[in-house]
Amino acid sequence: MSKNSFFNYFFHALYLFNAMGFCSNVLSNNVENYIVVNKKNVIHKFVPFDERTDNFIKYVFPNWENETFDVFDLVKDSQGIAIDLGAWIGTTAIWLAKNFYHVVAVEPDRVSLICLKQNLEASECQNTSICKRPIAHTNQNVIFGPLFSALNESTSAILKEHSYTIETITLKQILDDYVYTNDAIKNHKIAFIKCDIEGGEEDIIEDLLHFAYNNKTKVYLSFHLSWWKSKKITDFENLFKSFKTNCPEPNVSLYIRQNPFTSILFEPRNDDEIYN
Repeated sequence: MSKNSFFNYFFHALYLFNAMGFCSNVLSNNVENYIVVNKKNVIHKFVPFDERTDNFIKYVFPNWENETFDVFDLVKDSQGIAIDLGAWIGTTAIWLAKNFYHVVAVEPDRVSLICLKQNLEASECQNTSICKRPIAHTNQNVIFGPLFSALNESTSAILKEHSYTIETITLKQILDDYVYTNDAIKNHKIAFIKCDIEGGEEDIIEDLLHFAYNNKTKVYLSFHLSWWKSKKITDFENLFKSFKTNCPEPNVSLYIRQNPFTSILFEPRNDDEIYN
């Protein structure tokens, strides 16, 4: 079963389950005309958008990726900066904004951007910046759009055809443009990076983890190995050894090969931990 087919089946089943009254974390869909959800002790307010998006928020989001929010709770830092690569409609950026000093939300899907801006404003997340360009290893013009049927489905990515042209941005440029040149936040540590970009992580893993190691930044990285061009996860084995992880197996690359859609928390080791 493809990831999209699985998602459609899962969302439909969860919709039916929760619609029968089992979804207790949706507080209201009438408060100030928002859909209000309490997730991991953070009130999220979403502006109604369309039927598919609204049903996701009401019936799926309350129980969506709970393990991701458990990781967020472990790494939260009220004085640190978080970078949300793949911010989608604000499902993760809102929680991060309530638990970090500032959040840079990176989301190039032009439909999702409408929701992201509205939802961050509705949830009173003034401590956020939005980058509208897809991240890549180099600056270049690329074709960006949905992996499957439509934009705003949390599966948009850099493609080859059937979408629109947009210029990419590197990690270095994101940090320069949105952190280091912002006097209000530039003295705060970049404490956490969350990356969920539908296979695009293949192009920036080295950039992310080298920066993370040198700056003692934690990274929560979602892998989509089946969507990679090379599938060569073993190319990063030595780099992975520089980090402590929450991977259930000691061999991270082997685990990812066996579980091609998985997310792992990387925490930089000290030098003496690596070489001893």
